[in-house]
Amino acid sequence: MNGDVAEIADLMTDDVVFLTPGRAPFGRQEFLDSFMAMKEHVAMNCGGEYTEIVVDGSLAYATARLEITVTPKNGGNARQLSGNALSVFKRLPDGKWRLSRDANLLTPKST
Repeated sequence: MNGDVAEIADLMTDDVVFLTPGRAPFGRQEFLDSFMAMKEHVAMNCGGEYTEIVVDGSLAYATARLEITVTPKNGGNARQLSGNALSVFKRLPDGKWRLSRDANLLTPKST
């Protein structure tokens, strides 16, 4: 994925909810607006592994351990984040799976 906002938007339901440390839950448009503003200023390198995937009918959830490096495009020190995430997916009538809920518990990585 190359940061195409339309492509990212298509991966989530219209009523998606994001949960992150230290802020109120937010939805799709706030996520997309934040992503658009951020991609102008930083580069992100993401990695990790799924630790559990469960599928039951048209619902699925996955847990993952993630590592992200955020590097300012205008120079400066990169920030490293790590932590766990829990994602819930729905299979919609078109047969595609889309993100419905995401609890992202990434915090600054301790050195």
